[in-house]
Amino acid sequence: TIKPYSHHVEDFCRNATLVICSSIEQELLIKSLNTKTSIILDSHEEIPFISPLDYGTKRSDKLQILWEGQPATISGVGQIASSLDVLTNAYDMQFNFVTDYRYYRLLNKYFERNTLDILKKNLPNISKLTRIIPWSPENLASYARSSNAAIIPIDLSVPMQALKPENRLLIMWRLGLPCLTSPSPAYARVAKKAGVNAVCENLSDWSKNFSRLLEDKEYAKNEVLKGQEYLHENHN
Repeated sequence: TIKPYSHHVEDFCRNATLVICSSIEQELLIKSLNTKTSIILDSHEEIPFISPLDYGTKRSDKLQILWEGQPATISGVGQIASSLDVLTNAYDMQFNFVTDYRYYRLLNKYFERNTLDILKKNLPNISKLTRIIPWSPENLASYARSSNAAIIPIDLSVPMQALKPENRLLIMWRLGLPCLTSPSPAYARVAKKAGVNAVCENLSDWSKNFSRLLEDKEYAKNEVLKGQEYLHENHN
C-alpha cells in the first residue's frame, strides 16, 4: 500500500519491541504508539570541548557568526533575515556556514541543489557577507574558535524540524560559543534548565539578544559557561 512516510514510521513504532528516540518531546509522541521507549541522544565525542574563558581574544575585526547543519535546513535562517539585515547595518559582520556545497533534495541522490543558491534565496541582502565552509569536525572547530556567536534558526512550521532534539545547541556549547535559537520544544527545555537566554521568540528578540551577545563579552562568556556546566552535569 502506498501511504505517507510518517504512516510507515507509525507502523514501525507499533510493531517494534523497543523504540529508540532522541528527545523527551519525541518520546511523548511515540508513547501513544508504543509504551516501550528509550531516549538516546547523539554522542558528540568527535567535537572538541573548547573553553570560552578567552572569549573575544582570538576574534578578527569582523564579527564572525557561525551556522552549522545540512543545506536543506538553511531555510530556517530565512525566518530571521530581516533581523540579520538590521544587524549588518550596525556591525561589520561575516556569516560562516559550515555545511555542504551541494546536496540532493530526494534520497541523497536526486534533484541536486547548489547551497549558495539557497543562501541567496533566503538571505538576499546579506548573501555577499556569507561563505560556505565544507563540513568536517576539524573545520567546525576551527571556525568556532574564530567566531563570536552561533545561530540556530528553525522553520517551526515543519514538524520534523520543530521536533528535532537539542544536539546542535549542545554542540555549540561544546565549541565554546554563545548561541541563539528558535523556540523549539527541545531548545526551550534545555535553555531553561541550563539558565541561559538562548531562545528567541520573535524577530525583536533575535535583534536584542544578538546585540547583547556581541557587545557584552562577559555576558556572552557566562552564557557559554552555563551551557558547558549543563553538559558536564547531563551529558558527560
